[in-house]
Amino acid sequence: MRPVGERGSATVVLIAVLATTSIVTAALLGAAGHRVAAARARGAADAAALAAAAATVGLVTDPPCVAAERLARVNAAVLVGCGVDGARARVEVSVGTGPLSAHAVAVAGPRP
Repeated sequence: MRPVGERGSATVVLIAVLATTSIVTAALLGAAGHRVAAARARGAADAAALAAAAATVGLVTDPPCVAAERLARVNAAVLVGCGVDGARARVEVSVGTGPLSAHAVAVAGPRP
């Protein structure tokens, strides 16, 4: 026979374990979401930089930063910055909003 003072203590322990598990799961999902956003940002930045560099040498009819913006938008990213130096293009993009947003920078073109 158990003492009367311990009645319901397993319920309290179970609630604490479930709360801790929920918090850890939410943190892991947030970290995974940020890693996915960062990978998407890197891919979008690479594509946008390549499009801008292609425009500098006449392979694309749009101006370089317009081509970069178009490719960023196709990849669900926002073009934050774009610069052209000769045939080299440097772009910066952002993916997502809030705490799970990610930024990436890419450079494309011939080596200096």
